Amino acid sequence: MKRALHKIPAWFLTLSVSAVLGAGPKLKSEIKYKTRDLEKVQSELRQKEAETQEILQESMELSGEITKKRDKIKDIQSTLDNTGLQTKELQNQIAKTKNIKDNLEKKFFEDGGNLKDFDGQYFIASAVMGNSAPVPVYMRQLIIEKNRQIKGLKNQKNKMDDNFEELVGAQKSLQSELMRQQGVLSKVKADYSSQQNLLKKKESRRQIIEGELKDLKKTAQELTAMIDLLRIQEKKETEESAKERLSKQTSGQSPILAHSLPWPVEGTLSEKFGKHNNPEFGTPYNSNGIRLKLDEVSPVKAVSEGRVLYAGNFLSFGPMVLMEHPGDWYTVYGNLGEIGVVKGQEIKEGEALGKSGITEKGIHEMYFELRFYGKPVDPIPWLKN
Repeated sequence: MKRALHKIPAWFLTLSVSAVLGAGPKLKSEIKYKTRDLEKVQSELRQKEAETQEILQESMELSGEITKKRDKIKDIQSTLDNTGLQTKELQNQIAKTKNIKDNLEKKFFEDGGNLKDFDGQYFIASAVMGNSAPVPVYMRQLIIEKNRQIKGLKNQKNKMDDNFEELVGAQKSLQSELMRQQGVLSKVKADYSSQQNLLKKKESRRQIIEGELKDLKKTAQELTAMIDLLRIQEKKETEESAKERLSKQTSGQSPILAHSLPWPVEGTLSEKFGKHNNPEFGTPYNSNGIRLKLDEVSPVKAVSEGRVLYAGNFLSFGPMVLMEHPGDWYTVYGNLGEIGVVKGQEIKEGEALGKSGITEKGIHEMYFELRFYGKPVDPIPWLKN
């Protein structure tokens, strides 16, 4: 099947920029590795910067919590101080109330004992003098007044007892509240201390990351500068290589001997190298290689040792293999039916690259191209007779 083989140069020029006509492999590899290293450093930089922002956010939140805890500690301490003062005042009140209570109780019992003795005297006086006698009458009035006084003392004593019990109950409540507040204060202080330690750790981590960021930024700058220098060198090398290639192309020199290459397959030449007219449309086209017609599907073999630069489907050439050979020359094997190698694979002369293919019209056919210093040449003078 006829192909518009003039499409090959466009493809080949595109590919040659990146793999064939560019700077040397070592320089390209160095740029590739340094670029990869730079991407890793930049990725790590982004991660460290994100971690720094996260730590700063967490530190701000922690600082806010610590400030709240510090204020709460002050409030609880102030409350404790007030409760302590209240407790002290209450203790003084309890002491005073107990003293008054004890005195009332003592006087109540003393007056009660005196009244009992006075009752006995009144009983004797009444028996001797009679109830209507002046002395018993006077004594009786004294007894009534004394009973009234004792009753008043008893009421005062009962009130003081109640007051004392209320004060003791209030003291117990204050002591319980004091213990509760002390417990809350201990917990808040523990949280405050824990958060302070956590803040210190985060600050230490932030300082470490800032140091790492400084080193990473320096490394990124150095890598960027190095890549820039390598690219300048690559451009220079590319220009020098292009001049050298052009010189070789125009000089007519060849990297291999004439009639030194084996044929990639055993077949018949169905299309020569050079200019042609499309029989179907009558348009001219240029073939940068030759086309071989086969009787059947056959193994396609490398014409010399080298390395696979490309292996896969490509536009109208179908499955295709491109090989680079020592001495800056290349071979192309197109319209394959099957590919048996991979990119980067080292190949020996005569080693199978795949199998020939079949065109849409059912013809067993393959395409073969030869290039010296990036320039297509007629393969026939270089293939064995």
